Amino acid sequence: MRSPPVFRARAHAFILALAALLGTASCTTLAAPPAPAATDTSDPAEGFRAWVADFSKDALKAGIRRATIDATLGKARWLAQVIELDGAQPEFVRPVWQYLDSAVSTQRIVAGKTLRQINAKVMDDAAGRYGVPTGIITAIWGVRATTARISAISAP
Repeated sequence: MRSPPVFRARAHAFILALAALLGTASCTTLAAPPAPAATDTSDPAEGFRAWVADFSKDALKAGIRRATIDATLGKARWLAQVIELDGAQPEFVRPVWQYLDSAVSTQRIVAGKTLRQINAKVMDDAAGRYGVPTGIITAIWGVRATTARISAISAP
């Protein structure tokens, strides 16, 4: 028995939202500095600087040039406001079904499809290189493209 079209459309939207949720969560958490050890009493800014130094060493070992590391991490600094905003992201504070219902919209689906058409080669190359299906890349890009609002964060 075939599913009604509305259910199929809802299931497709659910899969796109789930892919975006997983992609966003992994992008946020994979690059996050590790939590300080329980005995570490240093301030967060000091811990962040130590993380940058350790991450830079790992990047060098992985073959990334010093100039690239310096250009990308040279001005990195601890901003408490970023941590506060990160903890307030809807995908982390809303119940999962409420988030998923709000994560999928016609605008995001259209954005993803448009980005897919424009950037098919880039997405296909990324899918081949990293083993991530292009559908997931498209879903994440569609969601992020509509939420990527640049807001100024004033550093002390």
